Amino acid sequence: MIETTIAEKLRELEERYRHEPMGEEERLELHDLILKLEKKLATAAGR
Repeated sequence: MIETTIAEKLRELEERYRHEPMGEEERLELHDLILKLEKKLATAAGR
């Protein structure tokens, strides 16, 4: 259940990162958040 929620949020953020115009700082913050969610998803999947 948690993996699905994280995966859905991750897909949403990745889509936004690829397609929405934004400033460099916002893009970097979004990228950091994506990396954290990827790590969290990988950890949750490993359980």
